[in-house]
Amino acid sequence: MKNFPASESMPTLAILDEDSSSSSGDDSPTTTPTPRTRTTVAHAASMADMAGLSLSDDDSSEEGERRVPRANTVPPHMGHKKVLVTGGAGFVGSNVAEQLLARGDDVVIVDEMNDYYDVRIKENNLRRLREMYPEDKRLAIYRGDICDEDFMLQLFEKERPQWVCHMAARAGVR
Repeated sequence: MKNFPASESMPTLAILDEDSSSSSGDDSPTTTPTPRTRTTVAHAASMADMAGLSLSDDDSSEEGERRVPRANTVPPHMGHKKVLVTGGAGFVGSNVAEQLLARGDDVVIVDEMNDYYDVRIKENNLRRLREMYPEDKRLAIYRGDICDEDFMLQLFEKERPQWVCHMAARAGVR
């Protein structure tokens, strides 16, 4: 099974230091303003790539530049998981379910199969997942409404998912 790198929490942006003493109340240039230090927040292509970011105290920083400490590391979720994917018959939900299954997790899909868009597309998404992962224990599919409390309580009691990926939504909401 593939191990995933630890992800970072979203970085917190720091406020630039404002020099309140440089403003004397009038607009005359009698005082020389104190140079402001520039705050830099490093950016990365994805959250997973941010694990390598750190404070930089080397001489490569520009003068007057201050580094913002990186956010606390969110512990990675390693090992086998059972994930409930709500809205798992839709485009995004079925692709999320496919990726979870591909990395070795078990998936429980709940979708009410409403007709906001062609139900045949949703049925095909579920059929494709079932063909790719025919093992009954790896993929469970339920047709039901996530707003139905009794249905969801029974599902949680039976399946015992450890994680929930909430992808259910109403398409075409006006």
